[in-house]
Amino acid sequence: MKRKMALFMALIAFIVFPIGTFMVSRACFSMTMERERNRALSEEAAISRAVAMEISGKSISSVFSFAPSLQSKYGSDALNTYLLYNGRPMAGAVLPQTENIESLIETRGRATLLDGENQLLFIAHRLTNEIMLVVSSSVAPVYALKTDLMRLSAAISALGALVSAAFAYVLSGAVLKPLSHLTKAAEKMADGQYDAPLPEGRKDETGVLTRAFSRMKDAVLKREAKILLESEGRQELINDISHEMRTPLTAILSGARLVKTASLTESEKNEILSMIECESMRLSKMDETLMLLTRLSEGEIEKESLCALETAKEATSIFENVKVEGEDFAFSGDKELTVILLRNLIVNAIRSGGEVRVHLQKNAFCISDTGCGMTKEEISRAFDPFYKADKARTRKNGGAGLGLTIVKRISDLHGGKITIESEKGKGTNVFYNLDTSV
Repeated sequence: MKRKMALFMALIAFIVFPIGTFMVSRACFSMTMERERNRALSEEAAISRAVAMEISGKSISSVFSFAPSLQSKYGSDALNTYLLYNGRPMAGAVLPQTENIESLIETRGRATLLDGENQLLFIAHRLTNEIMLVVSSSVAPVYALKTDLMRLSAAISALGALVSAAFAYVLSGAVLKPLSHLTKAAEKMADGQYDAPLPEGRKDETGVLTRAFSRMKDAVLKREAKILLESEGRQELINDISHEMRTPLTAILSGARLVKTASLTESEKNEILSMIECESMRLSKMDETLMLLTRLSEGEIEKESLCALETAKEATSIFENVKVEGEDFAFSGDKELTVILLRNLIVNAIRSGGEVRVHLQKNAFCISDTGCGMTKEEISRAFDPFYKADKARTRKNGGAGLGLTIVKRISDLHGGKITIESEKGKGTNVFYNLDTSV
């Protein structure tokens, strides 16, 4: 990764530095050429004034006689002067051939022309209608400076690319070091090791990423612990199911063998067949309950706005002598599951004995009975699967010990809370506090 970043930075430098240095070189060349042009114009102005004075008032023949001495008087190795009469050089002089020279000498005033090929700057100045002064000045030093600038820019570009690559390599090492630690930590997490140290104390984007990674690690740990707990709970439930099913299955199998092999009276056979039917119904009920628990384990429910009084009346419609009282309120939930929850609580209350009531409070259902009540230990274990405070009474009434387990899961899915208030011999109140934000 560091090499890639270094190569990328070098490539960027090879693109940026040449463009930058080219623009700087071009600007320097333009500024220098402009200074050279101003200098040449100033020099030409002095020469034109002197020449104008010398030819002032003279005849054309005198001007032609003066023309051969013009170069020696005012010219130099880098400066050539020409006098033109009606566009033609005097004294046999020959103007350098360059593009646009014809347009230059047709000017009615003063004009300049840069010949980049011959590195000459031409200045044309019309002195009279027939006579024009042309000065050509060498700008070779300016073009030599341009060449030097281009070479310097190439060297700067190469050096800049190398420096950028080296800087990128060092910088990428500093930037990628925390990422390398994160990568190693992720690899250890993949192997189940969650104690790998993470880089700390950074306030840049890497620090933000590290903190996000740390939160992700904590979330994974919590999720793993939850899954492990659920797995242990499922295994415990399976063990309990196996244990609970063994009794009715044993009874059914024994009864069937007796009916098949033993010499029994008709009354005894009917009694055994009734027992087999009862235990079979117990197994069927247990199967339905386990299917419901499986459904509740899926986790998501669809809520709707519900009326507490209507829901409570539907839940109590299958029971006799169970009264509903209190003021109605609206809540959010799954109607079918809420009815199942209330009916399981009512069934438990009926099995406890005494009068059973469903009381509607501000944000809760309260199922109360005046039966045998519960001890603190029984309350603490009430929601455990297959727990039966009175096994004899529960078996007699057909219970499997999963009613309150279902109640607890339905309540959790709704974001509600189940609380039990009870005292041995004085009845029980079970409160289902729920979400009333419709």
